[in-house]
This record gives sequence, C-alpha cells and structure tokens, in this order.
Amino acid sequence: MNKFPTIISQSSIPFALQGRISSGFELLVISDNCSPALRNAMPRNSAGKFSGRLACSWINLIRRNYNWAYSNALPEIDRESLEAGDEDIISFQPGSQLQFAWRSYSDKVWREKVQKRLDRQKLDLCKAIIANDKNAIANAIGPVILACEGYSN
Repeated sequence: MNKFPTIISQSSIPFALQGRISSGFELLVISDNCSPALRNAMPRNSAGKFSGRLACSWINLIRRNYNWAYSNALPEIDRESLEAGDEDIISFQPGSQLQFAWRSYSDKVWREKVQKRLDRQKLDLCKAIIANDKNAIANAIGPVILACEGYSN
C-alpha cells in the first residue's frame, strides 16, 4: 500500500505536489524542507488560472513567495502492467490536475514556465507515483524544480 506523502530529500527548493487519486485528494510528494504553510499554499479555486502566487503586500515583494501551478487535465493512465487483483494500487482520476507549490522568488513569466514544465512531466510523475518508485519520482520532478530555479526554456 502506498504511504503519502513521498519525501524527496536534498531538494534545492521547498515544494509540495498534490493530486486527486482514487481515494480522494492527497498530498503526494513533498521535499524534506517543506513547511506546513507550503503544504497548504495552493488555492482551493484557481479561478481558471494555471499558475500564481499567494497574495503578498508591497512591503514583502522581495521575499520568497509561495507560488503554485496546476497541470492541465490528466489523461487516463495506462495500467496494463499492474496486477488485476491488486486493490491497493492507486489510480489518478482522469481529468483531474496535479497541483504543485513551491517557495522561491518568481514572477508571472517564471511561474508560467514552471506550469508548462509540470504539464510536460505530469505523465511521468503519475506513473512514478503509481509505481511507488521514489527514484523515478525524483527524476520526474527534477525538471520542474529546475524550472522553479529559473533553469528552463
């Protein structure tokens, strides 16, 4: 049985990844430096936006912000390699989204790049989470973290 969240150690930025699986909404993956505030940094309703940051005042504009990005809708994940009788295996609800939050300096363009990278990595992330493979999860989320640091095109 999967135990959530999977903790990724030695991440350069704090992050949290949430998604809707067969058992409901779950915190799926976090960095070892993820604070409780960051775990709750995603808005309940994104109002049609795919990325943003929690409100901040002009006084703390130069501080690291709580940012968030949603993937586009998830496709149905092919599970043919999984045992048919294993009811403990999770599945993602088709049409739901992955929700990624991180704490770092960013602007609108930067957050949009993170959202695009998350969208590109969503299938690999979902497959790694279903397989409960911590190394594959780390490899799939790595490009998203690099995008959070500004290393993305």
